[in-house]
Amino acid sequence: MTNFLGIGVDIEMNSLDPHDLVAGAARRVAPNICPGLLRVDSGLRIAPSLAGSWETRRDGREVTLQMVPGVRFHTGRELTAQSVVENFERILAPDSPSYQRPDYQVVERVEALDLRTVRFRLREPFAPFLGLLANSTGMTDVTALASRDARTQPIGAGPFELVRWMPGDHLELRAVANYHRSGVARPELMQWRFTADAGKRTDQLLDDTTQLICAPDLTRLDVLRRAGFVVDVAAGHGPSHLTFDCATPPFSDRRARLAVAHAVNRPALLERLFHGLGTASCTAFAPGSPFHVELTAPAHDPERARWLLREAGLGGQRIGLALPVNGPSGAIMGAAIAEDLAMIGIDLEVTPYPNPRWWPGVYTSGNWRIIFQTWTPMPDPDQVLWRRYHSRGRFNSGHYVSARMDQYLSDGRAQLDPASRRAAYAAAQQLILDDAPSVYLFHEPVVEAWSPRVRGYRPHPMWTTEVAGVSVL
Repeated sequence: MTNFLGIGVDIEMNSLDPHDLVAGAARRVAPNICPGLLRVDSGLRIAPSLAGSWETRRDGREVTLQMVPGVRFHTGRELTAQSVVENFERILAPDSPSYQRPDYQVVERVEALDLRTVRFRLREPFAPFLGLLANSTGMTDVTALASRDARTQPIGAGPFELVRWMPGDHLELRAVANYHRSGVARPELMQWRFTADAGKRTDQLLDDTTQLICAPDLTRLDVLRRAGFVVDVAAGHGPSHLTFDCATPPFSDRRARLAVAHAVNRPALLERLFHGLGTASCTAFAPGSPFHVELTAPAHDPERARWLLREAGLGGQRIGLALPVNGPSGAIMGAAIAEDLAMIGIDLEVTPYPNPRWWPGVYTSGNWRIIFQTWTPMPDPDQVLWRRYHSRGRFNSGHYVSARMDQYLSDGRAQLDPASRRAAYAAAQQLILDDAPSVYLFHEPVVEAWSPRVRGYRPHPMWTTEVAGVSVL
């Protein structure tokens, strides 16, 4: 079909509510339907989207944005400054189910100054604010949500609208007629196919069932290249790591957590899982991020790991634990990690949790002692670290509590000077390495492949799949 684009992905999203975009699978699709006021460009910079410009004043406590003229929701209603006020009233309502509500508690008031000017008044200087607007907050026609479920029937002002969603199989998007960026190339119809197996996704690309896939079979990249497909391999910005329940034995003892840090063989894991692609790392931010810091990973030393377990009173016994992982790829990674830990007496039973059960349960609660996670890249370090390591963090389901960490993360929020922020987050990453509430393993590679019939597509380091500007011959 001319101007049809089939996209193969490994994991299905649990919601497309633009005020609930935390899961990475949703963030690939949702910006095409419900873009935000700002966006993150390919250089990880804050860039215009539905707002064309912005200004920060009063020592960081006032942010004013000018809306792009002529933008309309798919309902036909114009997107105005008052529409933005309505969106944030929904996010910040006392009974709001939005996972973004805690992030925006710093907002004191949102005001429509005129038709296209909106002002945010903040209770205090808050450096991550623009990153929040750019990263995960899409705009929706709030008045239309009274008659629809935003999770499965999103309504936005983007280049595409949802046609149908067949859970477990696919969803379809079509180009909207009233998109404000006239003349921008777009497929007329897109179909997102949920295919867990990398080999099957690769087969679908080769037989032209799909024209773009995420995470192809890494053993067949040369096959794809020889067949004329474009293969893009990028350094990952989403860190993969093991996280512990720091309040419950055995990992309430820091020595047990450090034992795991010495048991895993990061380079060997990368070679086995990604054929040497990706980056072995003991930190939350990959090289290339302005918040990356060079730290020395714990050496792969199973003997020291066993000694640490003996010091913690756990020597001479086998420790049996479940290891929850997300989907088939997580199960493969979990099995490789389990082999390393078996060498020091920790026996992991890899337990796949299918989406959408994975999110939000294991991030906000869950009966686990150790868990394997990969985080979606974020434009601001606060969105990665505060949620997970501050004692009041929304996703601190590992129950890690440290007054020093709380101070570092509070400093990172309050400091507007970039150098001061980098220093605060460098100290936080050093403390994570020392205390080991998580053990960072690697930044897995981001690999995408597409047909030579697809023109104008560029992969994005934030794992979004931006399709405006793409045509299919």
